[in-house]
Amino acid sequence: MDTPRTSFFVSKENPGSEVSAEIAAALSASSIAFKKFKHNVGYSERLLQRAIMVFEFADKYRGSYNDSLGPFVCPFYCDYGGYQDELVWGAAWLLKATKLPNYWNYIKQNIHNVKNYGEFGWDSKDAGINVLISKLLVNNPASKPFNLNADKFICAVLPESPLVSVSYSRGGLLFKTSGSNLQHATSYSFLLMVYAGYLNTANKKIDCGGGVLASSRRLKQLARSQVAFTLDKCINFLTMVKCPSSH
Repeated sequence: MDTPRTSFFVSKENPGSEVSAEIAAALSASSIAFKKFKHNVGYSERLLQRAIMVFEFADKYRGSYNDSLGPFVCPFYCDYGGYQDELVWGAAWLLKATKLPNYWNYIKQNIHNVKNYGEFGWDSKDAGINVLISKLLVNNPASKPFNLNADKFICAVLPESPLVSVSYSRGGLLFKTSGSNLQHATSYSFLLMVYAGYLNTANKKIDCGGGVLASSRRLKQLARSQVAFTLDKCINFLTMVKCPSSH
């Protein structure tokens, strides 16, 4: 690759809460993954402590990297949705990793800033927050508002739902009117699989209206169809997903 790979950084003078909070979320998730292996427990704890530090930085020095790095990242990587969703996203992953009540309190105090229940991708974490919290607080009354918004997301994606707000190609690929469409098909499929696990644990189906009930099995089926389409067609298209060598 001959494209310049220039590095940039944020600081308290030039903050980037969305970038910092995303890093905190990634470090938290990584700490959970490594914690499962005894020989990596120390590394897991190191990741978690750094996640806590980075999140505190993101929250204390609030601001968008659009303002500090705009000339370099825009228009392709501008933050169009604000940094509030990333802050709640980071807190949600820290809640999952630590189980500490202060992160749950943070989420409750800031969830009013997360309003786009049908969006999930590099610039919007709204739907992911609702799905993640629903799974963390399964069968807990406190999860009700998150469940409701997560259910709305599912009904907005399910092709047979009367509330569907996305399109599907003739071959069955989820489609939204923006560039690099496979980011939507793959990221939405991830949420479908996660929420399918929640539905299975809660022994629940989602009522989308019009007689359409979304079950755990149906969500998995839809997610797998997106992956199957992507892998089957990637030989013919330039995609954001690396094709297996067999293709």
